[in-house]
Order: sequence, then C-alpha cells, then structure tokens
Amino acid sequence: MSFGNLHLIDWIVVIIYFVVCIIVGLLFVKKASGSTDDYFLAGRKLPWWIAGTSIVATMFAADTPLFHTGNVRQFGLDAGWLFFIPGFGVVMAAVLFARLWRRARVVTEVELLEMRYSGKAATVFRGFNAVYGGVFKAAVTLGWVTLAMGVILESLFGIDRYIGTMIFMGIVLVYSISSGLWGVVATDFIQYIVATFGTIYLAFAAVKECGGLVAMREQLMAVPDWSGSAMRVIPDPSAWNPNFSWMLIIGWLLIYSIELSTSGGFMGQRIYASKDEKNASHSLLWFGFCYYVLNGWPWIVTGLASIIILGATNEAAGLENYDGTYPAMIVKLMPVGMLGIMGAAMIAAFMSTISTILNWGSSLMVNDFYRRFVVKGKSKHHYVWASRAFSLGLAVFGVWFAFQFDSITQILLRMPLYLIGGVLVFVFRWLWSRTNIWSEIAAMVGSIVVALFIDFILVPKLHIWEPNEAIPDHNWFVYFGHKMVLVLVATTVIWVITTLLTKPVDDETLKKFYKHTVPPGPGWKRIRKLCGEETPQPSPLSKILLAWLSGVVGLFVLLFAIGYLVACQWVMSGVLLAVSAAGFIAYFKLYSTLTHYDDLDQQDYDVS
Repeated sequence: MSFGNLHLIDWIVVIIYFVVCIIVGLLFVKKASGSTDDYFLAGRKLPWWIAGTSIVATMFAADTPLFHTGNVRQFGLDAGWLFFIPGFGVVMAAVLFARLWRRARVVTEVELLEMRYSGKAATVFRGFNAVYGGVFKAAVTLGWVTLAMGVILESLFGIDRYIGTMIFMGIVLVYSISSGLWGVVATDFIQYIVATFGTIYLAFAAVKECGGLVAMREQLMAVPDWSGSAMRVIPDPSAWNPNFSWMLIIGWLLIYSIELSTSGGFMGQRIYASKDEKNASHSLLWFGFCYYVLNGWPWIVTGLASIIILGATNEAAGLENYDGTYPAMIVKLMPVGMLGIMGAAMIAAFMSTISTILNWGSSLMVNDFYRRFVVKGKSKHHYVWASRAFSLGLAVFGVWFAFQFDSITQILLRMPLYLIGGVLVFVFRWLWSRTNIWSEIAAMVGSIVVALFIDFILVPKLHIWEPNEAIPDHNWFVYFGHKMVLVLVATTVIWVITTLLTKPVDDETLKKFYKHTVPPGPGWKRIRKLCGEETPQPSPLSKILLAWLSGVVGLFVLLFAIGYLVACQWVMSGVLLAVSAAGFIAYFKLYSTLTHYDDLDQQDYDVS
C-alpha cells in the first residue's frame, strides 16, 4: 500500500522518527527553562562531540545535498571542491577563533560589539545587528532551507510543499521552542546519525547500480559533451565551462573560508556553549571531518552516479533542474523501508537546521535587542518565554520568506555578494587593537554599496562581467568569483581607511577586553604592555599558524585521497592517506602546546 511516493512501511518509519525526536526534545524542557544561558547555550556544558555533531547536523540542511549533488552532476568530480574549500576556515576557527570566542563568554556574536568597542555607536550597532541577524539573515536561511524542503516533499513524498512544510515546521516548533538549545543539540545528534546513514547507504547503492567504482569511472569517462568526463580530482573551473576561471575558486576560498573561520552565527553558538576552549576547538575539527569526509564525498559519488543511472541530461532524467538530482536518486534506488529512512534523513536535515536557526535568531532578538533596549530587569523566566515567542514569530516569517523565491541557487549565490564583503573586519577585530566600531559599520555599508555598484552600474552600464545568455543555467555564476574578490578588496580598503580616519577605542576598554580574551599577535603589543607583566600571555601567532597549516594538510590531503579513490587511482590514494595521517598527528601535537585560558576576568563584564 502506497501513499504518495512512499509505501506504508516507509511512512511508519518516518512517523517513528518524528515521535522519537519529539520525545527526546521534550525531555530537556526543564533544563532549558532556568535562564537564557540554559535556553540559548545549554548551560555552557556541551562536550566537543555533541557541539560538533550539532554544527554538522545544522550544516547538513535540506538544501545542501541538493545544491552540491546538482553541481557535481553538472560539472563533474572536481566541482566538489566548491563544497570543500571553506574547510580552510574551519581549521583556522579550531586553532584560533574558537578559543577566543569561548574566552569571551558571550551569548551571541553581536554582544561582543559592546565588549570590544566603546561609545554609543557600539550600543546602537549592536541593536541593529541583532535585528538584522535575528530577523533578516535568519529568515533568509530559513527561506532557502524551507524552499529546498519543498522540492523534497513534492519529488520524494508526493505531497504539497505548502502543506508538508507547515506540518514539519510545526513538529520542529514543538521541541525547539520548549527545550531551547538542549533540545536542539539532543535531536541534532539523532538527526545526524539518521541523515549520515542514509547518505552513505545511497552512495553505496548508487555505485553498486553502476557496477562498482571501476565500471562507474569507465562509463563516466565515455559520456560525450560533459565537462566531468575527464574525472579530474584537482579542480579546473575552465573545464566546467569555458567562461569560468580560477577567480571562481579564489573568490569562494577567500570569502567562505574567512567567514567560517570567524565562527559567528549558529556555529559560534555551539562554541559559546562548549565546556571550555579545548572542547570548543575540537568540536570544529570534528565538524570538518564529518561534514567534508562523511557527508561530502557520498554526495559527490551520488551526483556522479546520477549521470549513468538517470541519464546524462536533465531532459533524459526527467529533471526540471539540477536541484532535483538527489531526490530523484533516492526514489530510483531506495527499496521499501530504506526509502522511509532516506525520507526521514532529509526531514532530519531540514528539522536540524530549522531548530538551530530559530534558537539562534531568537537569541539575537532577546539578548541583544529585547532585553538590552526594550524590556530591562525582568526575571530569567520572562526572557525564556520571550525567546519562545520570538522563535514562533521567526518561524512564521521564514516560511513566508521561502516562497518568495523559485530557485535555491538564486538565493545561495546572490546573497553573499551583498552580505560578506567585509568579512576581514571580523578577523581584525581580534588581531588589531586599532579596529573600532566605525570599521565594522564601514565594512557592512561598504559591502552593500560595492555590490550594488557591480549589479547596477558595472554590469549593465559599463558592460563589464555581463552574463552570457547562451548559458542560462549558470550565467550569473560565470563572474561570481571576480565579483566576490572585488567586493572583498574594495570593502577592505573602505573600512581600513575609515579606521585610520576615526578615533581609536579608548585604552581602558581595550585593556579590559585583552585581559578577558588574550588575543594574539603584534596588533595587541601596545595594549599588552599597558596591561603589565602579570597579564596572561597568548600563544605565538606563528605557532597558531603552523598548527593551522598542519590541520589543513591533514584534512585536505584526506579529501584528495578519497577523490583519487573514487577516480580508481589506488596508489596515489594510499600515499595521500599516509600524508594526511602525518598532518593530523602534527596538528594535535602543536595544538597541545597552545596556551588555553578559561574564565578570565568573567566578573568584569556586563553588557546586557
């Protein structure tokens, strides 16, 4: 007996999954109700394996396998590097920024603004960022994840996207609003296990359907007029399309690596909630391994196999666009029972991301806007209930926002150009004491202005980097890297000049911040001297960078090793596995020599 595209047994599996998630989530209602620290940060008691799994469960959103599997189907094996590149930033976050954020003991990233800077501008900018992040950025994230879930609901479950989204969103609200971050991370753990099992199973089923790795490789290399037929492991953007260049990779590398390294948003929330610095750092390395190795390569393999199993063109496969590749592979390959598990896995990805964004968005609105500016001095329980109310409102807004877009790629590709041109200021707030609040404001405004200049003057008026209408599937993507680099460079020039032309932060604020977080590098040398000899000293920046380099070797050489395994180049794969192991050993040895400080001068700060 079937309902939609699923057999009755599959629906039973999905329903059991829902019930388990709700029960587990509701077990933590009491723990989350004590204070906003309990509700938003799980009492700052998370071990690395829970915090890291929660991060990867959130990143494993409903849109992620659709987007990256579609990219690989379109361009080939090496297109997976657009997914892997931000790993550079993840390792940097593990060795440096996670440690600094955990010392800061903030509830949200925007709370740091009043801690790091002084004056009324810092206070106002904190409030602005709370609304900007807690409403707009959260809604955009909810929107693209919900949009992706709509694709899955119709193609996999055979149910209306609007009705299905409302049902699943309601289930998420039951436990995420009631039990806060405790409920979110507990259900994340279950959701990630289910999602990863389904992902790996599908990849193995796809390879088996192709006749094994060797047979799959031979068939792929025989596909005519497909850029991926060379089975390249090292990326070559110009082979994906003659209009592409290495600027695409460079732009992606610069922007997303820096963004991830600074560890804000929901990733930062898991860092703030970790037991201590070491748990915060290890959570990010664990996230990098799970996300890029355990999830990334199975998605890539599934995308490659789809060329053979579904057909080399979207027309032959019956796909409207590349986003439909992953759901189509699920329906094609999964037997009864496993189809239910895969359905639960995709729902798990959706629920994990939604619950996290709701909790993170409401943390900004309550901690940095409502309690800071609107209603002060109320009881802890009052703010917990306010958090639940904001989560509900954000969920409604996010669902509405989702259906204003008709393409996942449209959101994923266009928003970064406007939002993250100023990411370098998030790095230098930690490394250069001269950075001030006007640096941050100039970075945000400058990024938007430069991006608008590109979209409305440079392209249409000056006819530079015009989209190629002959390649409608990815015409906007052709010059994406060029645009991102220009926005980054121009915005950096804007905020650095602004910094030098405006008044520095007063020494007392900087001394207090230094004693609280102990940032490394020569950019704090003067403040370090002002604080006196007994002030805690940071690890040398050179040692931190060496640890980062070792971690990058460990992670990325491992990714290359798996790539050569998929390409059936066994000897090269084995050699690279050995090099990767050496990189990880060096990383952990170097990391163990870094200085850690927990709970520095915590009594001094009150920016609520």
